[in-house]
Amino acid sequence: KVNKMKVYCCFSLYNLYIAVAKAMVQNEKIDLVIGSQMPDYKNKIETIKSLDFINDIYVFDSVDYKNIKYKNTFDKIVNRKNYENKYINTKLKIDWTKYKDNIFLFNDFEILGWYFVNNQIRYHLIEDGLNFFKYFNKYYQVNKVDYDINSLKVRLKNKLNIGHRAFGTNQYVIDIEVNDKNGLAIDRENIIEIPRKGINDKLTLQQKKLIYGIFCKQKIINNNCNKTLLLCTQPLSEDGQLQNLEQQMQIYEDIIKEYTGMGYTITIKPHPRDKVDYSNLCEKYNCLYIDKYIPTEVLNYDDSVFYDLALSITTTAIETLEFVRERKYLGFEFLGRYK
Repeated sequence: KVNKMKVYCCFSLYNLYIAVAKAMVQNEKIDLVIGSQMPDYKNKIETIKSLDFINDIYVFDSVDYKNIKYKNTFDKIVNRKNYENKYINTKLKIDWTKYKDNIFLFNDFEILGWYFVNNQIRYHLIEDGLNFFKYFNKYYQVNKVDYDINSLKVRLKNKLNIGHRAFGTNQYVIDIEVNDKNGLAIDRENIIEIPRKGINDKLTLQQKKLIYGIFCKQKIINNNCNKTLLLCTQPLSEDGQLQNLEQQMQIYEDIIKEYTGMGYTITIKPHPRDKVDYSNLCEKYNCLYIDKYIPTEVLNYDDSVFYDLALSITTTAIETLEFVRERKYLGFEFLGRYK
């Protein structure tokens, strides 16, 4: 049985992976909206457009809105909503009314989320990354007054229907889907828990092979050494955690140097948005490398992959990995040394 048409609005490879997996498990025929900030999105569209459960794919420039020009501060305050609406209406030709309450959005803290609020369009919010709502406030340094639904600032904005109300704080959010309800930074009555592992476990072997084929174009090279480590990087500079890419490179070289000194053979798995070129580090420290455009979770579908230790600074991508003996987070404290 095919369910009512849904549209998933995706901005990362992880978003796309979850949307495709959900469609498979729930036997849905879906539409996709893909923002251009998704790395390697053109190649991924070529791969998925022939899948029988993918209907229409809409692509729009989800980045250039940052270059919207305002005449002055007054113009920005008074006309910002109109500028944002015009931007989306120009870039994205889609009839939202046909989906009714079947719009699923992974990220409402950028322009498409603002557009939905500006136009009073109801949507389901899915956390942008695994356990995103447990750590987003620390990682992006968001003030509680901006994501606390009971704060005077948010209540006034909702009452007057003005301004951006992201992270599920506005009245048009039908529900917020999270992997795990425990330890959330947000407090909402409309939170629903749908564990990612539950979705993964419901996939058939054939479906897993299909997903693997979408994202993995080359065989993963695994090293059968005594001690193996998978290092999952983060776009620390891109996300404003560090000043520049050179500083980010230094952090990861320090980590690699320390753990190779402990006898580990390291495989680097960059985040899809990571702009650092790690080829010199791979050569210098004899590291292996995994294509950054593969969502880390998809590696679970390769039986030949195994590591003794998965290491990250704060990214929760390593949480779902089934092919590691141990997981370790260096934490925000480690990052603080370089700020």
